[in-house]
Amino acid sequence: MRPNFDEIGHLLRTGHGVIRRCDHPHLATSLTYLVTIGRLAAVLPGIYAESSTAGLAGTRMRAAAAREPNGVLTGAAAARLTFWPEVVLDEISVAVPSRRAPRVGFRWERRTIPVEPVTLQQGLLCTVPALTALDLCASRGGDAVDAALRSRQATLPQLQDALGLTLNRSGNSDRRRLLLDSRDDPWSPAEREAHLLFRADGLRGWVGNYRLEVHGRVYYIDRLSPGSGWPWRSTAVATTPTASRSSRIGGARTTSCWPVGGCCGSRWRCCAPARISSPRRCAPRFDRR
Repeated sequence: MRPNFDEIGHLLRTGHGVIRRCDHPHLATSLTYLVTIGRLAAVLPGIYAESSTAGLAGTRMRAAAAREPNGVLTGAAAARLTFWPEVVLDEISVAVPSRRAPRVGFRWERRTIPVEPVTLQQGLLCTVPALTALDLCASRGGDAVDAALRSRQATLPQLQDALGLTLNRSGNSDRRRLLLDSRDDPWSPAEREAHLLFRADGLRGWVGNYRLEVHGRVYYIDRLSPGSGWPWRSTAVATTPTASRSSRIGGARTTSCWPVGGCCGSRWRCCAPARISSPRRCAPRFDRR
């Protein structure tokens, strides 16, 4: 039986860590034995991996693809492969054409996805970032949209196009609202909330994540009124006004003198030029017409 063990090892290496039993019926006895002694584990029925790697996200995604070759990874699994590698992955969700038996750690979605929003990543079929972010809105709200925009792997027009490809599904009204809230390109929950407050307070003439080039390096200012040169930064830690000609942006020394407004924590108390409750008073040069 030793030659079979060597062949199984080779198949695991070439199969990115998984092997499908039905593809190798002559190895059935050896596979069963290796599972019995704890060398292999069944990630899904008929899909095996080494016991030490069977619980890894990458192995589970490979197992799902081996089980459903025409399935499309969606949700957090697709996000992990594309624009959001640090996203928490509780289960592997896969779009399949018909009902499948439930399996712990996997979710089979009876769903048909158009060809356009499907991509191939690391040899695995998954939804494109724009559709993935919309799918995740149900569980992660605006964070998914922010992550996709921040990664630059999806744009607001692409998100709107993806919404148009998935009409008449539950939750689309909330998704449309989130896309409307994203029109000024927030990159984080803090920025999204600040943008809402700025608009509610009637502030106009500002742009989100303004692109600035300093000495050949590119930085993005959270919010800026280009006509007034008033930058605004939202962080979880209080920021202080910067009024020196040697102020630093992203570690680069600048030659401009820009006062910086900021918001701290989730209560959005403004930190510059003084702790007050309204962003209107922190940004007097904003156009409110």
